Amino acid sequence: MRTSTFRAISGDYKVSDIKVSGAPGGGNDTAQLMNADGTWGTTYTYLTEDEMGVPDGWYKDGFGDEAVTDEDVIMKGQAFIISSPAEFTLTVSGVVEAGIVSVDVPTGWSIIGNPTPVAVKISDIIMTGAAGGGNDTAQKMQASGKWGQMYTYLTEDEMGVADGWYRAGFGDEAVTDEDTLEPGESMIFSSVNSAVLKFPAVL
Repeated sequence: MRTSTFRAISGDYKVSDIKVSGAPGGGNDTAQLMNADGTWGTTYTYLTEDEMGVPDGWYKDGFGDEAVTDEDVIMKGQAFIISSPAEFTLTVSGVVEAGIVSVDVPTGWSIIGNPTPVAVKISDIIMTGAAGGGNDTAQKMQASGKWGQMYTYLTEDEMGVADGWYRAGFGDEAVTDEDTLEPGESMIFSSVNSAVLKFPAVL
């Protein structure tokens, strides 16, 4: 039985700059973008010359129909889902943004990833514009594709606790330095209002 691993990753780089090592390349290794509004976007397929007779790389619509161009870009905070029948390695290159990185969070569901090349403490990710009453949540997606820890953004005005992220919500347990978003990791957000995430400067 074929099993697939789904993983959300994020960045600010060209799709062609995502280098792949170890993927089968027969048409079953795919990456699908999620748009800022939570809808699904373009699907890319990684193909190899050995398996499909085309130069190794990413293709739109799969099976060598259309190779990616410089216009195929993963924007900061944007994520995509990887599906593959085998484990392989992705190597990403790009320019690290200096200063605080702001990422828009739409109302409703979205996937947003760590737009930096380093681990970021959850406590250092500031959410502005959040309702703060317990309905703004973020749940980590683990490298295995399984769901991880869920966090809730609470505010003093709404919940009587210091503004910030909490485990299990409603001020039960504030996050600690152990709660981090690693490079390449993403979280599923559910937001009552349009908001902005501010990631700390890494340069």
